[in-house]
Amino acid sequence: MAEERIVCVYSDSTDSIEQHFHNTHELIYVKKGRIRIRIGKSTYEAGEHALIFISRLEEHSVTVLDTPYHRWWMRITAEQLAAAVDEPRLRAVFDRRPDDFCHVFYVDTVAEEVERTLQQIADEDTAPRSFKRHRIAALLQLLLITCYRLKREQFPLPAHRVSETVLRIQSYLDAHFSEDISLETLARDFYLSPSYLSHAFRDWTGYSPKQYLVLCRLSFARELLLTTEHSVAQIAARCGFGDVNNFIRTFRERVGCTPAVYRRNAEQQLYES
Repeated sequence: MAEERIVCVYSDSTDSIEQHFHNTHELIYVKKGRIRIRIGKSTYEAGEHALIFISRLEEHSVTVLDTPYHRWWMRITAEQLAAAVDEPRLRAVFDRRPDDFCHVFYVDTVAEEVERTLQQIADEDTAPRSFKRHRIAALLQLLLITCYRLKREQFPLPAHRVSETVLRIQSYLDAHFSEDISLETLARDFYLSPSYLSHAFRDWTGYSPKQYLVLCRLSFARELLLTTEHSVAQIAARCGFGDVNNFIRTFRERVGCTPAVYRRNAEQQLYES
């Protein structure tokens, strides 16, 4: 199987994009134009030199307000991000979602540097070169460091130091969300009390461990609904839902429709486009 790659693309399409998701983190940089972007329950207008950071757990839609609309967009999995960027403070802009998080900020004073770095990542992505993965990882870190130095407040960190164990637990859930996991077993396996784990994990990610686990499962479920012909029951099992009825109920509560309707709507949109 071919190794997954970090995707970075320059686009000048002016098509608006309906509410959707990717089972990957996404970065959008607006070079020209203006858009309205809805991410979860938050809505922003973003213009030239805006950087937008979207977690893999967040649905979003884009409406183009002013043209021409030129942008770079990058998609990266949680595993790729962890492998490329070992500093939690730099990953926080993707990983953490406190209540007051702002997804959009402007990089006017370093716009040329940001655009140059994104162009280099895009060039590496499309060319067969030695150590491509390593150079893209280095360029991604450079981009995040540039942004951190400019807008440190956009990289949300708790008031106190985050336990390395909490970071390991987040990575563990990213990789093992389809398994049978409870707060009690998670706390026991990582030598923490359930109450401390729940508090510390929410302080870091903005979610309780249970909420994070469910969101990881639903993110993968939506990917399977869009990219496979597996039945709803098969998808429920693959995503870690022991009971298909629980999966359907949880999916409807979080997404707003049943898995079958979600798949049918996506197929209809693809047909109409």
